[in-house]
Amino acid sequence: MRTVLHIGSPKTGTTTLQRCLLASKKTLRALGVLYPRPPGGEKTHAVLLRGLFHPEHMPRIERHRPADPRARERFLDELGAEIAASRPAALVLSYEGFFRLLPTAALPTIRRQLESFGTKEITIAAYLRRPSEYYLSALQQSLKASATPKPPATENLRAVLEPYGDVFGEQSLRVRRFHRESLEEGDIISDFVRNFLPEAAPARAELAKPGRVNESMSAEAMDILRRYRQNFHPDEDGVFRRGSTRLHRQLSELDRHLGLPRPRLRPDVAEAIDHQAVDLPWLRERHGVEFRGIDYGKIAPPPPVTAITHQLEDLVVIDPEARRALVEALAASPWATEFPWRDLLRLVAGGASRRSWVARLAAEFAHGGRR
Repeated sequence: MRTVLHIGSPKTGTTTLQRCLLASKKTLRALGVLYPRPPGGEKTHAVLLRGLFHPEHMPRIERHRPADPRARERFLDELGAEIAASRPAALVLSYEGFFRLLPTAALPTIRRQLESFGTKEITIAAYLRRPSEYYLSALQQSLKASATPKPPATENLRAVLEPYGDVFGEQSLRVRRFHRESLEEGDIISDFVRNFLPEAAPARAELAKPGRVNESMSAEAMDILRRYRQNFHPDEDGVFRRGSTRLHRQLSELDRHLGLPRPRLRPDVAEAIDHQAVDLPWLRERHGVEFRGIDYGKIAPPPPVTAITHQLEDLVVIDPEARRALVEALAASPWATEFPWRDLLRLVAGGASRRSWVARLAAEFAHGGRR
């Protein structure tokens, strides 16, 4: 048996891939590929990291899950039994939380456990986005739970990837560029099957289509969502709320209806991020991954970090007319016209309801407001 450990990175279609593999479990099983069902209704194999380091260091989205001290051992016991019963040719495990600095003992522990199941070959599958594209996607994600835009920054790629080469062998680490023109058929599922799961290639057309996952918001929608968080949850950065989740879904639907384009970073911001990604020359030399349009001769370490509060308008290109049209459509949408009990409580407390807030925002945008 061989094992493919898919580690992300984040914002490279990981949720789409995981949902496809899980929904296609029976089809894959018939082809000799085992994608074990994560425990407790989870979507990823995050359980593999539990207990290997302090819970506070887990990715934010995983911290709220029940801290069952035996969850990891129970999953490994069940996985061992499933492998013994089905004797698959390939085992696939996936979790983007692996793409982070891990405790020294974590990867050797995972390698020993995988080898105890009889795996003879371990492949580490990693996808990487252009640094500025990754930042833009991460910025959108952060605004779902924060009013403060995520400051521009680059990932520490080398520090994350090198330990995998040290523990599993440099030849085991396979890194691919995540971009439509680089992926097989422009699709993460086809690319993963072609490059990491040849056993499943004959049934590629039969694999489940996960539908829309983590869709991109327009820059105008990003600004409206930020303002909502600023007004209704000003002191709750990093906390997901049902109201903002529903607003995000409504804005995404209106984006499609109005035909608003994907967001774009301001050119100077994108260039600064890409040219401060000091790990890119190493990535090109060691793994053959190169991002077009970046002048590698200009790459240099970023300046010292300063406490700068960025306005969203300073980071992305916002069309005032498109934003005005979007907020007018939002004012007539079910999200704004319904009257949940929380709105009643806000009114009693002297605050604003969704409807009154959207109306005020529409008036502000009609006069070209910026804040």
